[in-house]
Amino acid sequence: MPVRVIDRYEDWQAMRGPWNAILGKSRTASPFLTFEWLSNWWRAFGAGKKLFILAVLDSVDGPPVAFAPLMVTRASGFRVLEFIGTGPSDCLDFIVDGGREGAVDAIIATLRERNQDWDLVWLQDIPDGGNALALLATGKGPDDWRGFRRRTTASPYLTIRSTWDAFVTAKGHHFSRNMRQKERRFVRHNLVFEVHFFSAHPDESVFAALSEIGQKSWKGSAGLVIPGRKSQALFDIPVLRSFAERGWLNIWLGIVNGRPAAYILNFDFRDKIWIYNTAYDRAIAGYSPGAVLMARALEDAFRRGKKEADFLRGDEPYKRLWASEKRDVFQVVLKNPGFRSRCAYVFLFVGKRNFERLTRRLGNELDRRRRKPNRPTDLRAGGPGQEKSTPS
Repeated sequence: MPVRVIDRYEDWQAMRGPWNAILGKSRTASPFLTFEWLSNWWRAFGAGKKLFILAVLDSVDGPPVAFAPLMVTRASGFRVLEFIGTGPSDCLDFIVDGGREGAVDAIIATLRERNQDWDLVWLQDIPDGGNALALLATGKGPDDWRGFRRRTTASPYLTIRSTWDAFVTAKGHHFSRNMRQKERRFVRHNLVFEVHFFSAHPDESVFAALSEIGQKSWKGSAGLVIPGRKSQALFDIPVLRSFAERGWLNIWLGIVNGRPAAYILNFDFRDKIWIYNTAYDRAIAGYSPGAVLMARALEDAFRRGKKEADFLRGDEPYKRLWASEKRDVFQVVLKNPGFRSRCAYVFLFVGKRNFERLTRRLGNELDRRRRKPNRPTDLRAGGPGQEKSTPS
C-alpha cells in the first residue's frame, strides 16, 4: 500500500474530511485523535516541531485508509518521533480503517525506510490493543530496530449496564447511604447546591467559571487550570468550542450559593463519555461537591444509554469509587541501527532509567534509616553515648 508523508500544515488541513471518516471506522477511536483535537493542539503547541504524518492510500491515486499522526520533536539534540498531541491527550494511536488492518504494516515499512528522518521513536499513551503496539513485532537481525514496550499507568472505566438505580444498588448499602449524606450535607449547612449543564455553544461566562474553580483547586498552583497559561488557553478554548459545535462536549458545573464550586468536563464521543477534566474549590472540599457532580454526570450517561464512562489515564482513588475495570496504557520506544539512534536511546532512556533506579534506592535507604529505631545507649564507661569518666 502506498504511503504519503505529510509535512505541511496546509496539506494536513485538506485531510479533515477523510481523517474523521476513517477515525469513525477505527477500533481505537478516541476524541483525542479527531482532527479538531489534534489540529488545535498543533496550532497551540506545534512551534519548533515538524509534522511527519503518514497517510496510507488505498492505491497510488486512491483515497487514504489510515493515518499515523506523528511529529518530529527535539530532545537533548536528538530527533524524537512522537504522536501529535502528546501531553494533554489520552488514547493516542494509528488511525486505521477497521477493514484495512494491513495499513499498519505499510506504516511500519515507511518508518523503516525513512529512519534517516528520526533518531528515536517514542510513542506514549497507547491503549491496550492499540495499532501502534504492532511496532514491536520486528525481527532480530542486525539491521532491525530494537526497543521496548512499557506499561505506564492504568485507565479505569465503568461499563454501563442496566440502570443507574441498579448500579447504585449493586455498589451496596454503604455507598448509597454515603451519597445521600453528601447531598444532604449542603442542606444541613444552609447551602444551595445547583447543577448546570452545558453542551452546545457555552459562552464566556462558563469558561470564566471553569477558570475560577481551577484557580481555587490544587490545579491552580500546578498550572493545570482550564484555561491556564497563555499557550494552554490557546488550545483549551478553541478545542472546547470545536467539540461543542460537533456535539461532543458536556460541561457539568456545580454552583454553591451562587458561586462556582466544581466542574466536570466530559467528551460525549461515539457511545462513550470520556471524563477529561475535573476540579473543585478546596475551600468546600469537605462537602464533596466533585462526588455529587460526578454522580449526576454518570446518572445522565446511564439515562442516555451510553455504553461506557472512561476515566482516562491515571489510577487516582476517586476513580476507583466509580470504575468497574481498568485498561493498561503503554509507551513504545524504538531505536534504529544508526549510531545517533543508539546514543539517543542510551542518553534518553537507559541513563534515565538507571538514574531513576538509583534515586529510588537512595530514597528507600533514607526512609529505612529514618524508620530504624535508635540503638539503646551503651552505659558502659567509654561506650557510645556516654563520656568517659575521669578520676577525681
